[in-house]
Amino acid sequence: MSRIVFLLLFLLAPLLFSGCSQVEPTAQETSTPSSTVAAVPTATDAASLAPASPSAIPGKSVMHLTVYQAARDGFYLIPEVRTSARNDIPAQTALELLASGPKDSQLVPVMPVGVKLRSLAIKDHIAYANFNDKLVTNNSGGSSQEILLVAAIVNTLTEFPSIEQVQILIEGQARATLAGHVDISVPLSRSESIIRQP
Repeated sequence: MSRIVFLLLFLLAPLLFSGCSQVEPTAQETSTPSSTVAAVPTATDAASLAPASPSAIPGKSVMHLTVYQAARDGFYLIPEVRTSARNDIPAQTALELLASGPKDSQLVPVMPVGVKLRSLAIKDHIAYANFNDKLVTNNSGGSSQEILLVAAIVNTLTEFPSIEQVQILIEGQARATLAGHVDISVPLSRSESIIRQP
């Protein structure tokens, strides 16, 4: 009996300590909408950020991540499954794939040219995605475009089970909107109604 208990403790120990390496903003950094988190390095805990679906294939050196690009009609987001080398920062990789544009020629990119992720931190199931100012300055504007852009970022990150909401930051600062149409001053939840399956 004691061997079984010891074996269970030995097997469960890595799971109990896996959340200890996650980089999170401090309380001071997230206490107000105008707080700065630019100093938070881009890092996430791979064990808690396994993609919801489809997941990385055990024993393989690749992972499959779902990102959301725009449909040609400009009203919906379409999920696009992308393959990337397996790494310890899958949520960051998903945002980088989103920014790189779609592989499918039937889809339209939602991210403006030149957008870069400065940092990504997770705290209390909220992802703090900090982008450079190109997310605002290179944004073509329009309410439909802004809705799709914000929803693509939020829906891509909420593919990960440990992320329930997303706070979009520009150069470490919370903003009211990107182009005057969608409130991004607070963490946002996933929007299923804007998704259309291919």
